[in-house]
Amino acid sequence: MHSVMIRVINLDWLTIHCKGVLFRTPTYGYLMNKQAYGTSYFKELWEVVDKEENDMLAKLQADPYSPIIPKDTVLIQYANRYLYRDDLHYKINDSMLALNLAPKNFSRIDIACDFNFFACGLNPMYLIKGFMQNKYIKRGVKKYALEGEQHLTEHAYQYIRFGKRSAGVCMYLYNKSLELDEKQNKEYIREAWREAGLRTDIPVWRMEFSVDPTQLDFSKKETGEVFDIDIQKKITQGMLENVFDALVEKYADFRINDNSNRPERMKRLQLFPENCKTTLRISKKINTANAGRMDKIMINKLMNDIEEFRIDPGDDLDHQILQEAAEVYARRKGLQQYLMMRTKLPYKR
Repeated sequence: MHSVMIRVINLDWLTIHCKGVLFRTPTYGYLMNKQAYGTSYFKELWEVVDKEENDMLAKLQADPYSPIIPKDTVLIQYANRYLYRDDLHYKINDSMLALNLAPKNFSRIDIACDFNFFACGLNPMYLIKGFMQNKYIKRGVKKYALEGEQHLTEHAYQYIRFGKRSAGVCMYLYNKSLELDEKQNKEYIREAWREAGLRTDIPVWRMEFSVDPTQLDFSKKETGEVFDIDIQKKITQGMLENVFDALVEKYADFRINDNSNRPERMKRLQLFPENCKTTLRISKKINTANAGRMDKIMINKLMNDIEEFRIDPGDDLDHQILQEAAEVYARRKGLQQYLMMRTKLPYKR
């Protein structure tokens, strides 16, 4: 008999696509610190400081370079520590009001689940090891990136990733305790573990999904009705669990290999309680499904011009020409949203 599985589910990344004439000097609650540099698509990058907490609440991008992105487009990414707080919804609404912004949709969401063992009692490291040995067969996306360490008697696997963020969903399974020990300790995450009853004397593992909601549709299984992850509604624990379990059902489908050559008929590993009885179904949005994979690859190559075409970083003219070519290509292929959402804010704090 296995003990009842304890899991802790939280947002771990949140970027919101907004509209509005940005207040760069809000009158209350927040300070705006302009950075000396912008991003690939926006001229301005700001740090939004929560005056009450004397801490950075978010990073914000404004004033797009490209004419295909509306001038009133703003991207705001909330700092990691705020995503673990009970007042996150209030902070989002309050900061939007202070900055004169109207949220339109989620640009990127990462949903993370922390635990010690899977519901079936399996150590997550041995799921990775079993996958590598073909003891377990993964359905769906099978391409992976792997990290581990060789020991005298075995290989210790600590991280595996399936999929790419550009495809709409990327799945990670990794040793979160080790990451906090080796990279950056986040005491608020450890506190969430202790409050939930996770054991911290042994590794805490994380399964995480990085999701671009603009590329996915969620619907209710029973009725087929669209389930809108409404940005105006409070992000509840129940909603997070339902969405996470839907992602597990579709993208974390591991089967016990019985050598029958029919993976769909093999027994599924029970990774989470009740084998993820979610009420939701996930499918690719029609508008992105119709866009060719090669079209997106072409856009990526044009945007990564320095690496792909060996452009000298100081050759501004060639760089500008290739960036404009990416904009024209995206507009002709109906991939303006895809181009815009490739903007990255590479930090978690």
